[in-house]
Parts: sequence; C-alpha cells; structure tokens
Amino acid sequence: MKSVLIGSPVRQKAAILKEFLWSLARLTTEDLQVEFAFVDDHDTESELLRQFPGRVTIIRGDGPDVYDCDEETHHWREGLIWKVAAHKDTILQLARERNADFVFLVDSDLVLHPQTLRHLVSLEKDIVSEVFWTRWHRDLIPLPQVWVAGQYRLHDLAPGENLTEEEVMTRIERFFTMLRTPGTYRVGGLGACTLISRKALSLGVSFAPVYNLDYGGEDRHFCIRAVSSGLALYADTHYPPCHIYRESDLAALAAYKEANFPPERTGTPSGVPQPRITLGMLVRNEAGRYLEKVIRNAARYIDNAVILDDGSDDDTVQTCRRVLADVPLTLAGNRTPAFANEVVLRKQLWDMVTSTGPEWILILDADEVFEDGAAPELRALALNRHVDVFSFRLYDMWDDTRYRDDGYWQAHRSYRPFMVRYLPGFDYRWKETPLHCGRFPANIAGLKTVRSSLRVQHLGWARPEDRLAKYGRYQKLDPEAAYGIAGQYLSILDPKPNLLAWVPAADFHGDDLLASRFFRRPDPQTGRLVFPLPAAWWSRGYEYEWAGKFCDPGDVALDAGCGLSHPFKFHLADHCREVHACDRDERILSPDEILAAVAQDFGPAQDLPARYFECISYARGSLTALPYEDNKFDTIYCLSVLEHMPPADITPALKEFARTLRKDGMLVLTFDYPLLNLRHLQTVVPFLGLSFAGGVSLALPDDALTCQGLYCFRAVLRKP
Repeated sequence: MKSVLIGSPVRQKAAILKEFLWSLARLTTEDLQVEFAFVDDHDTESELLRQFPGRVTIIRGDGPDVYDCDEETHHWREGLIWKVAAHKDTILQLARERNADFVFLVDSDLVLHPQTLRHLVSLEKDIVSEVFWTRWHRDLIPLPQVWVAGQYRLHDLAPGENLTEEEVMTRIERFFTMLRTPGTYRVGGLGACTLISRKALSLGVSFAPVYNLDYGGEDRHFCIRAVSSGLALYADTHYPPCHIYRESDLAALAAYKEANFPPERTGTPSGVPQPRITLGMLVRNEAGRYLEKVIRNAARYIDNAVILDDGSDDDTVQTCRRVLADVPLTLAGNRTPAFANEVVLRKQLWDMVTSTGPEWILILDADEVFEDGAAPELRALALNRHVDVFSFRLYDMWDDTRYRDDGYWQAHRSYRPFMVRYLPGFDYRWKETPLHCGRFPANIAGLKTVRSSLRVQHLGWARPEDRLAKYGRYQKLDPEAAYGIAGQYLSILDPKPNLLAWVPAADFHGDDLLASRFFRRPDPQTGRLVFPLPAAWWSRGYEYEWAGKFCDPGDVALDAGCGLSHPFKFHLADHCREVHACDRDERILSPDEILAAVAQDFGPAQDLPARYFECISYARGSLTALPYEDNKFDTIYCLSVLEHMPPADITPALKEFARTLRKDGMLVLTFDYPLLNLRHLQTVVPFLGLSFAGGVSLALPDDALTCQGLYCFRAVLRKP
C-alpha cells in the first residue's frame, strides 16, 4: 500500500477553506495510506484545520503577514512568495522524514475531484500536476496553471525561431487544445496541485530560490531544479479541480459539485455519503443450502435487511438472525405457506420493505449471490441519483465452477433488475400471475435503467437434488406450462447440458476471450500479422493476437479507423466473408498510396497480394458518421484508434458502431489508458444500446503491459 502525505500552506478565507477541506475529506483513497500536513499561517489558529478528520499534522506559520487578494487578482510580494516556498519545503521535508511514497501539494483554494489522488498515483510519474483553468485577472481569458517553458510561455519555440504573432497564437491554441483533451502530457512548468514522488524528494527538489534565476514565483524555481536533476514534469487533464480564485467564484462551485460529487444526505458524517441499501428476501426451508453464504455476502454492502419467511419448519429463521446479528433486521413469517401463489408473497415482501422507508431496494432470492468483490461497486452504483433501476446478468450455476449455456438456459445473456430506487409517489403495478411474476412490480420497466457489469450467481440449480426438486415443483404448480415454458421445464433434467466455466472477475486470464481488461505481459502475442511487426509497436502484437480470435468465416466485418499500412484489414480479408475498411484519410481510396505506406512502414520488399484490394471495400469516412447502413456488420474492430480522437467524438463513434452492428454483433476495441477514461466508457456503454460481452475488470494488474506510462486496454461490447 502506497503512502501519501497531502500538504498545503494555508492562509485562507473561511468560506473558501471550508470548501477546500470538504473536498479533501471526499478524496477516494482506497489502497492508499493517507495523512495530512497543514502549515497554518493564519494570525490565530484555524479551528477548521483543527477539526479536520484523519491523521493530521498542523504546523504553525511564522507570524502575521499581509496577503492581498481581491475580486481583481492576487497581489503577490517578493517576501510573501519565499515565505510560501519555505512552507512548502517544510512539507517536503516532513514527507522525507516519514518516508512517504508521495507528497501531494495542493493550494488551499482548490476543490478537488474525488478521483484526483488515486488517478495521479496510478500514473507513476515523479512529478505531475492536475490542470485547472483560471482567470488570473478579470480581463483575461481562463488560462492553465501549467506552461511550456520560461516564466509562463504557452507555446513551443525552437532555438533561433522568430514567430509572427499569428504563429504564436496558433501554437498557444494548439497547447490549449492538448490540455482540453483528457490525457497526461509533458510540460515545462507546473504547480498548485502537484504529486511528487519519493524519488523526486530524494533528488532534493525544493521551492527555495535558485540564486542566479530572476523568474518570479516559487513554482518556477522548483520546476527548473527538478528538470536539472533529470526529472520530467507532467500535466494531467482527466480530473480538473475547481479553482476558487476569488470569493465570487464560489457561485460556480455548485455546478462543479453537481457534476462531480454524489448528493449528500442530512446527518451524513464527513466522508463520501452512502445511500442506504435495503435487502429484501423471501425464504422457505433454506437452512443447510445456500442461505448463510448469500446473506453473509450481502451483509458486506447492505444497511438493513427485510426477510419474509414463508412457513419454514427448519432453522432458516435462526440462521437469518445469527448471520445478520450486526445488521438491522426486520423478519416476519407466514404460519401457512403461500408458495403456490408467488405474486402474493412478492407483494407481501414489497409492502414489508417499503414500510421501512428504503432508499434502494435490492431483492435477492436465498440462492443468489453477487460475485466476489461486488460490494464497492454496488455502493458506487447507489450514489448515482440519475438512475432508478440497476440490472445485472444472472448465471445459472450447474455446479460449483460452471454455468449452463444452451437452448432455454441463457439468462446470463440478458439483464434483469435487482436493485431499484424506491419512489414513494410511483404507482407500482405487478404482473398478476402465481408463477414467474417477477421480483419487482412490472412497470418499473418504464423507469430510468442502467445495466451493470456485475454478475449474480444463481446457485439453486447447482446440485442434482436441487434440479430434481425444482422440476417436481414446476410439474406440480404449472402442469400445463401456463406460466412458463414446457420445454424448459423438461430440459432441467437434461443429462448432457452445455456448461461453460465461470471465471471470477478478479482473475480474468488471457484465454478468457470476452473479458474486458488490461493486457498483461504473460498474454499471448504475435510478432507477425501479414508482415513482421515493428519492434516499436509495443502493444500491437498483443492486440492483433487477441482480436484475431474473433474472426469468423461467415462474418461481415469492419476495420474502423483502419489506417493506410496497418495490416489488420488484410488479416480480415483472409478470414472473413466480407470485409470493409474505413478511415478518414482520403488516401485510403488509393491502392498506390496504401502500397507506398506499407513500403514506408514495413519495407519495400513486402509483397501485398492483389486480393487485398479486390476483397476489401475501402471507404473514406469519419467514425462519428460511418458511411454504412444500419445493422450491417457482424463484427466491428476498432484497434488503437479511440485514444487519438477528441473526447467529444468518442460517444458519437460508439453510437455509430451500435447503429451499424447487427443484433448480437460484437464490437472489438483496444485503446491506450489513461488517454481514454475507462470509468466514462463503463458508464456510457449501457446508454448506447451496447453491453459488455463478458466480465469487466478495471483493476490495473502488477504485470500490465506498459510503455512510457501508457497501458493497453481491451474491451468487447455486444449489441443485444
């Protein structure tokens, strides 16, 4: 676990300081050991700093001083600059003494995005700042707190270059465009929101003045000293803070919080608020089966439980009370079982749950359990106030390690509601059938629903005696198959079902084709695809080896953003029925230009057969407006393309992929992280008519394939 000292010199107006500390308390710090150090430079000790929770060191400043800031700008004096520099160096020294892995220096007029710290640490840079934009003077446009070189030069300039004013403005805009694109970039100067590694600390980085340098501002001296020590400076633009440069900027803070923080509940203690999740469950004679495992797992993420016992005559009730001893529990029972009329029981449970005033209602049966590690994700889902229903895939486990996938047994290929926000004014209505009525009222289908990649294991089929008992139950309660499907009832006892291996989400391996995850060094790779691959193509051998496994002789396939020389489109021509290749470069329509690009990238000796021009339909077009009709492709491949697009074009491109895919079609993606925001991708996919085809793991493994701070991610999306 990495340790981080978060530090700040503080002399701040109370209204602004309160917001700064509010955001520090809400930083996501999982897998990090975090402590705080504040240099309190107020005239009298700050009560806000003293009350800040956590492991905090407060160092008193060196006496009263005058710091002028108004609605126009901040008025810095030379002595004050070096006073702040000394305070920052005090924090750096404290980090050295405590052997911290990182020190995170943050100005006290920033409100940080909750993911800022974890993201910066994940970049593994020695010095990196999160970028924000500020009107340093009222009459200036918003400018970044990072720069290219010099005192505050915002454009590149080669030695001896003389630029016109127009050329300068063009280069400045190019720099700004880069910073507006989520990514991590090398810069010449930075400050105010900076993560510094132990290595940088050991090399003696400091804010003290370089005696022969007349640049103003302690950050310039820090940066020059760092670069002269062999360190590079980076700016990250994934999670920009809100800068409260003047008190009037507080008016814009509400919108920033709205966009980046979950809503808070009255009475919630300091830290990220957690809406309540109420578990609702029907039970009947479940002792000795799966009940204990299910509710013990659920106890990790629920706040209270409501259980309806339908006339059990075993130890079911005692098991519930024992396992949920530390969870607020409402438990009621029916003396006479009503299991022959499921909708009556479901309504009864619903009324019990809603009478407790729930926020989120999670309904599980006594043989259903979320996969390991689901608790943090379920908690995160509950923070989303724009969604009313979360749906998950249910896997019918046929033994401890395999689930059924054939004929009538394809529950895992669709999504069903498990967690619903309770809306007191909503007119809930049920499907009035004695069997298969659903666990929730039927009309929740009209509420805002999002699909989650989390998976639920249905354990109730896992033993032969379970299957036999369920077969008997359906024959007794639905002999004419009025509410179910006769063929499915009969298939329960199929002696040779098709079973697939269950792969835990935390342990996706290279042979799990549908898993969306980071490439790992042990994954298979190829050194050749039509041509020998250049050594500098650090990830393509892995990408091509994996993506090539989706090729099917009957497919109509598209290589989207195919490039001129890149060989994957040629590979598709050798393996698929019909192949299309699309790129925005107009040269894609010229065989001569393609041949020239191949010769340049792979050498003139490479032979390119004529069939690659006869069997591939080339088109020029943007990924945001593909020149193809709806429902055309079985598979679309988009390999190492999305990270090169403007962020605003990513979602429209995914929409186009969804439009042109056939039902059950597959979208095969690779891209570099952190150039593309994984959490955003995971969030937006369900809204585009797509879903992840397999499990999803966003965890960055220790053996992840990497090059110069980039990691290659693969994803498989399906059009249901």
